[in-house]
Amino acid sequence: MQLFRRAFAGEQEAWVYVIDIFQPLIYPWLRRVRGTRSDFIDDDDLTTVAHDALLKLRDSANRIPELTAGDDLRRLLAYLRKCTISEVQTLFRRRNRLREISYITDDTPDGAHSLDVETRRVLSQRLQEVLSEDELFVSEHIIR
Repeated sequence: MQLFRRAFAGEQEAWVYVIDIFQPLIYPWLRRVRGTRSDFIDDDDLTTVAHDALLKLRDSANRIPELTAGDDLRRLLAYLRKCTISEVQTLFRRRNRLREISYITDDTPDGAHSLDVETRRVLSQRLQEVLSEDELFVSEHIIR
């Protein structure tokens, strides 16, 4: 627990040891999930999700001091497992969205992107009514 406390306090060397010691613990959890969804998780994803789960644990530990209270690792490791599952779910949602976008893009007939000026204006107004500022930014700068 002392190592975690030092890492969460920002000590870089302690954080390196936390990653070296506890990241391998995360991999079996992820491999069980990958066994059922191997099309979604590759080896690079395993490393990314494990790292993101540790970062999520760090952020949570700074907000929830009870996680590092005492010297019992069980509570902290159980929370790390929850963080790992949460990160896998985030990855699945992200991949599903990308597949949906890819499906829509692939299914769009040629010439469908060339809308007349009036249709573009009406569509733009409607998007401004229903989308948040961030969503508008994405639609204007990335999707087009």
